[in-house]
Amino acid sequence: MSLSAIIALGAAVLILLIGYRVYLLDRSNYQYRAFGALCCLLSWMCFCWYEMEQTQDLATAIFWRRLQSVWTLANPLIVYCCWRFSSMYLRRKSGIVKQLLYVFILLPSLFFFTLEVLGIHQHGTVTMLENGSWGLALHGLDALSIARGIWTMLVYGSSVFFIYLVWQDETMKFRKSWLFLLLILLGVGASLTILQNYILSPGGIVLPINESWNTLISVLFFGWALSDFQIFDLKPELAFEQVADSMTNLMLITNANFRVKKISASGLAFFDTDNSKVRNAKLQTVVGVEAADKLIANLRTNIKQEISFTMGDRQVSILFSTSRIYNRKGHLIGYVFIGNDLTDYYQALAKVQHSNTELEKSNQALEKFAFAVSHDLKEPLRTVGGFINLLDKKLKTEDFSIQEYLYHINQGIIRMNAMIDSILEISRLGYEQEGDDRVCLERVLLEITDRLRGLLQQKNAIIRYDDKLPSLYGKYQQVSMLFQNLIENGLKYNTETTPLVEIFGKETSSGYEFAIRDNGIGIETAYREQVFKMFKRLHSWAEYEGTGIGLSMCQKVVELMQGKIWIESREDGKSGTIFKFFIPLEKIEKETKTLSSKDAYC
Repeated sequence: MSLSAIIALGAAVLILLIGYRVYLLDRSNYQYRAFGALCCLLSWMCFCWYEMEQTQDLATAIFWRRLQSVWTLANPLIVYCCWRFSSMYLRRKSGIVKQLLYVFILLPSLFFFTLEVLGIHQHGTVTMLENGSWGLALHGLDALSIARGIWTMLVYGSSVFFIYLVWQDETMKFRKSWLFLLLILLGVGASLTILQNYILSPGGIVLPINESWNTLISVLFFGWALSDFQIFDLKPELAFEQVADSMTNLMLITNANFRVKKISASGLAFFDTDNSKVRNAKLQTVVGVEAADKLIANLRTNIKQEISFTMGDRQVSILFSTSRIYNRKGHLIGYVFIGNDLTDYYQALAKVQHSNTELEKSNQALEKFAFAVSHDLKEPLRTVGGFINLLDKKLKTEDFSIQEYLYHINQGIIRMNAMIDSILEISRLGYEQEGDDRVCLERVLLEITDRLRGLLQQKNAIIRYDDKLPSLYGKYQQVSMLFQNLIENGLKYNTETTPLVEIFGKETSSGYEFAIRDNGIGIETAYREQVFKMFKRLHSWAEYEGTGIGLSMCQKVVELMQGKIWIESREDGKSGTIFKFFIPLEKIEKETKTLSSKDAYC
């Protein structure tokens, strides 16, 4: 076997392997499919050269030369690969280029392929050279040869242009140098091909027909370029590694025997190790025996599992998500563990819970303190009030100024006593420990109407309410105080000849919204949040009596029921106010039940 035959056969095998390797990079991408097909054609050409080098028979050589006509199909694939290469890298839309490839590259390729196969117009004649190898005697220039030359120039010129576009936009020095070599190779190859086949051919030059070595080098360079750019830009495996290394989550990949094959940068930092120590190490060696045993023990039953283990001198908690890796035959070959470190979260949560516990204790202490202080303050007030009455009886003076002074002192004692009673009442709201009961609002409103009967008659007032209001789960006295305070508020701050208070509500997706509407003097928008502050009054004691704590108590009752209260203007534009409060669904009873001993208030 001659050296040329060995080179041709080796080139055929290597080109086929290169094409298959590049094809495997991404079999769904037309770029790599086309390159794989191109390598198959070029490998076949090299094999044909090998067969020609093995024979001395002219008819056999012509036969294999005719089978080599696939080179006319390889040319459009070269252009297509270069175009796809530039499109893949530059991300440019080039639909019109695709049409030009069909018209000026592919169609002529099919035409010349037909001529070659049928022997109508072949590119040269096979002849024996003096050294015993086969060569190609080129024909003179005719119309078809000129057309073939123009087509060849378009093929190589387009390929060089597409590679040039990539080279022009490349910024990385290593890849720019690599592209430059590929560009030079394509340019030299194009120049030599055109020079030998279409410029020097009229001189009757006979060229060696075996170009397997040049073909191999070209494929090697082009395949390497494709692989290089796939590795840096498009290779899924590398993209996966880059994403994994940028993850803040812990990630470990093991084989089926729990040998670590890959660990993310955050995982290396968390376990305080490096790649040289974890590569192919046992999972127990990397994460510790305790953590590995817990992961493996629950692997079959839990895709997600939270494990706590000791690492060094601290206790850590990690939420692991596990995925299984299968090969194409469906066999389990490994596992992927993605971990979220919950240690800081649980530490912060423990601090918040501790703060909430301390805050709750503080609030309870303050409520107890307010209850005790307000209760103790009543005693000195009673003493002062008693001595004022004794002083008034003993003086029995007709001096108007002294009587006025005593009157104001007495009124101050009365107001102070009312405020202390209010403080006592609001402190009891948070201090009561009894459970919630089912409270029937119809009964609550009937009792309120009965208690306010004298005021209603005195002011010629009317209370209206929807008879389909739901029942609430809460404390009866608090619910009653809530509605009574809001109703009294609408009656007190009302100068109409017929004061009217209406109570209605509507169901929402998350609870129930109540509304208490009156036709009173209203509340200006600027004060609609301030009125819920303790002891906040918008009017003097002389105008309207009260301590300024009623709405604060209403707000606290609603909040104890996990709701919210606010004020709105009447939608009809008339004077008055609408107090609205929302109660969540868990505190609402929609359906009427058969009363039991526990439903004592319905």
